[in-house]
Amino acid sequence: MQKKLRTSIESYQFEIRQQALRKAVTEAGIDRNTPIKVKFENLIQFSQYAKDGSVYGISADILNKACKILDLQCNIISHANEAWDDMYADLRNKKIDILGPVTFTASRKKAMYFSQEYFLPEAIAVKREGYKEGTYKNVSEMIVERISVIKGDYYDHLLTDMLPQKKLYRLRSRDEQIKSLLAGKTDYAILNKQNFNKMQQGNDAMLPIVEDALIGSFHRSELGFAFVKTEKGKKLADLFTLAINLVDTTPIINKYDVQPDWRAMTQKEQKSNQVFCGF
Repeated sequence: MQKKLRTSIESYQFEIRQQALRKAVTEAGIDRNTPIKVKFENLIQFSQYAKDGSVYGISADILNKACKILDLQCNIISHANEAWDDMYADLRNKKIDILGPVTFTASRKKAMYFSQEYFLPEAIAVKREGYKEGTYKNVSEMIVERISVIKGDYYDHLLTDMLPQKKLYRLRSRDEQIKSLLAGKTDYAILNKQNFNKMQQGNDAMLPIVEDALIGSFHRSELGFAFVKTEKGKKLADLFTLAINLVDTTPIINKYDVQPDWRAMTQKEQKSNQVFCGF
């Protein structure tokens, strides 16, 4: 009985707050007949593209719920193979309203508006299995290594600051980073730890790529949505921040933020050992 009463009260409070937010949208002068243009980076776990063009993941699901709360038409106009730097340029050039997911930086905050953060990703260095085991304790020591990042994204700027004299291999997508590693064209790829864990659960689970465990997670950042630097963009950023506060993000994050399947990883290691023993 108490649980039903609590649920009823929470539902009532949600409806009241939702109505207040929808009224705020109207008072802000946001035209509901004009769709909000959204672009998502194709990023496993956060905003992944299905075959029908729909997008799912932590970022996509949270934004979708926020759009419903605000009663706004949010149209995703990006596609799976669109490069990050092209989408980023579209936001800077005011061709779209929202871009996600985007990591907060001081320079970006000057060029666009942000919602509140909803996730704290960790950066890791991944490599080919067996490559230079136990060699480095931190990324700043990797002077001679060929390190890949996605061109123009947060880790590109982070590694540029950490290794200012180093040439980085700037690629267009995570898939290119993985292919470059496997082909021996690069030695390390800088990835999101949670993203890599998710990758290990899918079709890429048997690839001979591992996190450099000695380095481990070397940086944590804040992830949110970026909004165009206009008066409308400022209003949208404020409204979406309030809407995200109404979204129960915990079950969404738990749905996609998988932890490593150590049994599967052990099987992967055993299979790799069997392959090597066969030569």
